[in-house]
Amino acid sequence: MDIVKLGLVKEVIVDGPNVDVNLVLTTSACPMIEYFKEQIRRKVLSAEGVEKVNVNILDEPWSWDRTKKKVVH
Repeated sequence: MDIVKLGLVKEVIVDGPNVDVNLVLTTSACPMIEYFKEQIRRKVLSAEGVEKVNVNILDEPWSWDRTKKKVVH
């Protein structure tokens, strides 16, 4: 499963060339935080027209229910 299907991505906000990706992690002590941030930045910056990416870690509880939400493309 990827981070979207796992419900870790809460929202993506696009404002012209600027993109904010808001994540909800399974724990605030997640050892993958920096890895996720770097991979998300790299992937989003590869999209045409994107100049700046902010990856924000939200202080919200994650639950398995998040995996059931549909992703809208």
